[in-house]
Amino acid sequence: MKNFIILFKLAIIILFLDSCACVWPFGGIDAGKSFDIKDMIAQLSNEYNPDTCNILNKNGIYLLYNDTTNEFTRNHVNINNMSHSLKYNTGGYVFHKDGRTSFFDCNIDSIEQVDNNTDYGQLIEMGFINNQGCNGLYKVVNDTTLIVNKFIQIGCSPWSLIKIEFKIIDSNTIERLLWYETSNNLILRDHDIYKLLPIANFNPLQYDYYIPTKKWMWADKKDWKEYMRQLKEYEAAKRKNQ
Repeated sequence: MKNFIILFKLAIIILFLDSCACVWPFGGIDAGKSFDIKDMIAQLSNEYNPDTCNILNKNGIYLLYNDTTNEFTRNHVNINNMSHSLKYNTGGYVFHKDGRTSFFDCNIDSIEQVDNNTDYGQLIEMGFINNQGCNGLYKVVNDTTLIVNKFIQIGCSPWSLIKIEFKIIDSNTIERLLWYETSNNLILRDHDIYKLLPIANFNPLQYDYYIPTKKWMWADKKDWKEYMRQLKEYEAAKRKNQ
């Protein structure tokens, strides 16, 4: 009986460590991905330029916008044929100059506290943004179309790919046309408008996201190794300053 209890405890510890390995960026079990590299718009590299003509304004966050009332708005869901307003605006697209895309849930109730000089830390402190991480890439095509790849992992399942297509209306306005989840062949079409909320200092930290730790995200293994080296230095410095 005693040996059984010991074995049972060991099994629990192994299962715990196994689950942690899926979220620990420096090693452990890699659940892989459910899509092919050729399905991605690009891979990360030091030379990648997603917006060669600088069409998009990248100094802020794109939020769902009601062009009838001319205001940023919450998302709605239909339950039993009744529309319910959600707490968060789930637009929250940030497009970085190096090709990364950040995704945030944003609390519209706090929007009046946000101005052009609000920085990233203040946005978190006031409860305006809920950081989902920078697990995406984007590319501007023919100056009129914006393609976004969003990478999602639930638990220890393989990474899945969602393709999102926007029409670029102007440098501060985009219209979402298509949401395609490749693993389930789920296609959603809409015409939601997203407008830029200008925030000059909105710059999520370079290493506060997980997807670049995956080797398959990089076109060149050397760039991946260099990123991992910088990430370890960043984590060590952060621990030292705590």
